Amino acid sequence: MERRFPEVRPVAPRRRRRWLIAILPLALVAAVVGAGAGYLALMGRDPVRDAHALLNPPFGGKEKVNILLIGVDSERDPRRSDTLLLGALDLSTHYAAMLSVPRDLRVEIPGHGMQKINSAYALGGVDLVKQTMIERFGVPVDYTVKITIPALVQVVDAMGGIDVNVDRRMVYRDHSQHLDINLKPGPQHLNGYQAMGYVRFRHDTLGDLTRIQRQQNFVRQLATQVTAPNQWRHLPKLIDIALKNVDTDLTVKDLMELGQFARSADPGSIKTATLPGTPLDVHGISYLDPDWTAIASTVRQVLYHEGVLVEVLHTPGLQLAGRQVARDLEADGFRIARVAEAPQAIERTAVICHRDQSDDANRIRRLLQCDTAAAPPTATRADTDITVLVGSDYSRLRGQHKRS
Repeated sequence: MERRFPEVRPVAPRRRRRWLIAILPLALVAAVVGAGAGYLALMGRDPVRDAHALLNPPFGGKEKVNILLIGVDSERDPRRSDTLLLGALDLSTHYAAMLSVPRDLRVEIPGHGMQKINSAYALGGVDLVKQTMIERFGVPVDYTVKITIPALVQVVDAMGGIDVNVDRRMVYRDHSQHLDINLKPGPQHLNGYQAMGYVRFRHDTLGDLTRIQRQQNFVRQLATQVTAPNQWRHLPKLIDIALKNVDTDLTVKDLMELGQFARSADPGSIKTATLPGTPLDVHGISYLDPDWTAIASTVRQVLYHEGVLVEVLHTPGLQLAGRQVARDLEADGFRIARVAEAPQAIERTAVICHRDQSDDANRIRRLLQCDTAAAPPTATRADTDITVLVGSDYSRLRGQHKRS
């Protein structure tokens, strides 16, 4: 757990310049499929390293791989990373997930104390970013990909543009950043510069939350279009962009395996999440204070693809009913944290969603044919995602469920 300091106080988040860069490797990785090691070697890859890699299985034989994507504006100082995204792939089950890491998240960077996580790149490059991710969030990082901002515009232009359903009217100008966003709502065919404006726009009611959701939707759309058959004619140009804008320790065989994975996977099934935090101010600097309990739950579910953690609290005297509910939920793929007696009588069976698990909470509600509750009892465990309250009406609800 991070230490808390007395000068910390919650404030509204300040506006910060952010560039969406982390989406590019999905397109660039897919683009190298079929190119072959020889062509890449001619374009600047190490032929000895790649030839050796072709003799070994992709990813060293691993079926589960985590790839850290680091987006930087440029190599000029200050060289802070603008985007951090951890991609998780399970090649055996075709599971794919993307975990966005807010750049203002306040963590301890090894050897440098408490900093924004985007400072790690400026302080120690890719290696320190990787070390910070491993030590602070407890997740393995198997490979890294570093990219720069020109790739977004170039990739979209090389594809001939991208089709996006713009969710709202977007108008914003910033001459200092050479930014002029002017998009109308509805289906749009965007060029590279327009696409950059679309993913950078953040003047919404919910600010970054809406922007991150827009970026994640854009990732899916980009992955869908870049792997379409009509895009293969753009392959040489996309490879050239990748080689000029991407540094990675992935081998040619790894890239080819990733490309095959992208072609066979459904982009709409990619699970996305953002590490949660609370806006705060430290000595006049705006940060996000990590919610470590929620982060642990998010990492467990998104990266490790583990089931949602559920606790079952039953009204006094209904131990058997509580155990029955737990068995039913386990059979439906949920993990049970505990089954316990509630500190007070419960009249109505209900489901409480503690984090962004509304879909799973609705699944349980339909399974039990019960209601949702707004506030949890004081006995609720802090590490659970969903609490199920088994009330005195459970027998009636179960009878209705059997008849249906």
